Amino acid sequence: MERRLARSVDGEKAWPLPDLMILDGGKGQLNVVSKLLKKNKLDIPLIAISKGAGLRSAQAPDKIFFPGEKKPLELSLSSPALHLIKRVRDEAHRFAIKYHRELRTKKLFTKAKK
Repeated sequence: MERRLARSVDGEKAWPLPDLMILDGGKGQLNVVSKLLKKNKLDIPLIAISKGAGLRSAQAPDKIFFPGEKKPLELSLSSPALHLIKRVRDEAHRFAIKYHRELRTKKLFTKAKK
């Protein structure tokens, strides 16, 4: 997150600040990023989504955490809001996996040339 926020400083290649940050993780990740935003004096809405403990299926009850709230929001599996948040999370996973596969392939071919 620090690298992402560092790219949002003024400059030729600066990225715009997001309108909302959706974290893949629970309360711990939310607290760390919340502190980072406060440290950098940024007011960006923030939520975190996590699955119940030990559950990894599409039927697992996802929980939505908000800064300053002790209990997570548990939306029904048919909730359009939950569906949208899960799609965003899944797209981020797809993007990250694709990127790391490309890096691994480049590294493999670089070693083979030596």
